[in-house]
Amino acid sequence: MNVWLVLAAITVMAVLYVMIPVWLSARGYFGSAIRASQLNGEIYATPRVDGGALWIGPGRGLTLASMMTMSPAEAQKRCINLVTHLDEVHQQLVRGLHWYLLALGAKPSRQNENVEGMLLERLLSRADSDDLPCYLETFNDKHLHFYERHGFRIAGSGKIPGGGPDFWAMIRRPSQ
Repeated sequence: MNVWLVLAAITVMAVLYVMIPVWLSARGYFGSAIRASQLNGEIYATPRVDGGALWIGPGRGLTLASMMTMSPAEAQKRCINLVTHLDEVHQQLVRGLHWYLLALGAKPSRQNENVEGMLLERLLSRADSDDLPCYLETFNDKHLHFYERHGFRIAGSGKIPGGGPDFWAMIRRPSQ
């Protein structure tokens, strides 16, 4: 894997670590997300490595729960609870081949320059040309409008059991 892509993945994880509630032990998740995207999808970064996106490719059959087993350290109970619940929602909402956005982030000083939009559009164009939908979850209601501007629609929402965070699941159908 290219060094600048690893740096971008770390940037994404650092940004998201600040956003995800303390409820979730995120270190195991982020390490697993980087490895899973490296082996089963795509990692995109900006030229200045100030943002990145982690994607899982269509047809990989990779769930968040199975992704956690890729972690060298034992994942904590809360993280397993979170990913198990999100996997159930994911499987209910989208079937068939699709792209799955695991993580998207940019350094806060760069977010105003639409770094995240640029990263998102790179794969959305590919998904459109392959006539495949895209799926994501977000824990931040402030991100909903951003994803809606890129064609995503809320397909479901809820709260992670056991005192976990609220989340929204979104799907983007391919543009013709």
